[in-house]
Amino acid sequence: MTIVILVADSYFALGLEALLYHYFTLRCIPVRFLPEQCSGEAQLLFQSKGVSRSRQFCRQYHLGHRQRVITVLDTPRARYYQPPQQPCLSEQSVIEHHIGVKALLLDVERVLALPAEPPPPAQQCPRCARALTRREWQVLTLLRCQQSVGDIARHLGLSPKTVYTYKRCTMHKLGFTRNTELYHWLINGGLDTERKEIA
Repeated sequence: MTIVILVADSYFALGLEALLYHYFTLRCIPVRFLPEQCSGEAQLLFQSKGVSRSRQFCRQYHLGHRQRVITVLDTPRARYYQPPQQPCLSEQSVIEHHIGVKALLLDVERVLALPAEPPPPAQQCPRCARALTRREWQVLTLLRCQQSVGDIARHLGLSPKTVYTYKRCTMHKLGFTRNTELYHWLINGGLDTERKEIA
């Protein structure tokens, strides 16, 4: 069992990791906790509702199987300062930040027992359906060809700052926060399945 925990509260994350390790070890299920940048490879993923790096789960590909995603609602105070966020069709459960241990483990069991269906198409998801503009598509295509920001700027007749802005916008749309995540996605053919706006 591979697990990623993307939760802003480090105490909650550490407690959750210890609890899940104990839970799976008692059942003789090997468990590994992966770093954030490996979130696309995890079988089970916990994520805070309000983290700025909210993943676009429907855009990630998991060899045909659906990733198990449990969203953790932040505390009421933290929720007050967060912009509203559309739900993702790939989320199988939403739990409260202060959920009890027994209720949490029962929810994990329920989510893991769900049928292994393929993820829904990103185009049908309220959170993941944001299409790339033609210019964003061009920038990503050239990045996939391993061109630098300066080379892309010269090729498209733009300033390097504008190219960088397009790159940041596409990363936000795709739910990436690190360049390594974007390049991993590009190398693995992610751009081939994306829609492009006629703009």
